[in-house]
Amino acid sequence: MASSPKILVTATSFMKSASLKTELELRFPDSKIHYLDLRLPEQLLIFNDPSFTQNLDAWLVGGEPVTAYGIDRMPNLKAIAKYGVGVDNIDFAACASRGVRVIHEPGVNSLAVAEHSLGMIIGLCRNINQNAKKLSAGVWNKDGGRGLSGMKVGIIGLGHVGSKLAPLLKMLGAEIAYAEIVPKPELEIAIGIQRLAYDDLLSWAELLSFHVPLTDQTRKMFGDRELSLTNKGVFLINTARGGIFDEETLKKGLKSGQIAGVALDVFENEPLHDKELAESERLLGTPHTAGNSLQAVEAMGRAAIRGLAHTFSN
Repeated sequence: MASSPKILVTATSFMKSASLKTELELRFPDSKIHYLDLRLPEQLLIFNDPSFTQNLDAWLVGGEPVTAYGIDRMPNLKAIAKYGVGVDNIDFAACASRGVRVIHEPGVNSLAVAEHSLGMIIGLCRNINQNAKKLSAGVWNKDGGRGLSGMKVGIIGLGHVGSKLAPLLKMLGAEIAYAEIVPKPELEIAIGIQRLAYDDLLSWAELLSFHVPLTDQTRKMFGDRELSLTNKGVFLINTARGGIFDEETLKKGLKSGQIAGVALDVFENEPLHDKELAESERLLGTPHTAGNSLQAVEAMGRAAIRGLAHTFSN
């Protein structure tokens, strides 16, 4: 492949990093590199102009949809590099049928997501978010919530993130079990945790933290049926993908008290416009930033650059 590809970058977080842009430009000094923010109408028009897209060799993407429509406008496209880890926004079938290679590095931001998950768990269980809001309103609330020592915590998905979160929780005295399609006996021994069937985990745990990719099998894997299996006053955490939870179920559970609190970094539709969910006192929400620590942003960007460099050096 050509060592000086024409590159399109549409990953907004990548574009905000001066160091990543410099690193990309130094790695491909003879390449034409174009930066487009597809949220802006005038730049979306450029993206839809065949005279611009027909000679593109590589596309560095973030969370924006990568569909057959977009790929078909790039007849010379050879590679798509993913900035980030979730690839549910990419039409793999369309890429495969057109001979486009998809570059991604699973787990590159997993420590940041595990760290964020732990922060949300502590914030939710210890009432940190609620007490901070009350303090700002002049209310001196002394309810410090519940610590993690002795709490039964269920982790759904013991992959890149779940396997880093589990030992952190274990160190704080939580009792850990996990649900996973593929058993992880080495991790069970190393961390000191047990594997349960998903339904059994729902019935056992006092707090459930989800760390699975969004697939046809995991979409809305927590809905009304699953809520009915949980303990009264369960805590729920999702820093994986928004489509994993049925948000109507969450709202019903929060209203009834079946769910004591929910911490979400991801939502079915982003940005979040569901006023009822957003304004719930028992929601601890962040705007899909779990994987966006400074270190993780740099690591995700460098992974994408490495992938492009490897692809176009062969």
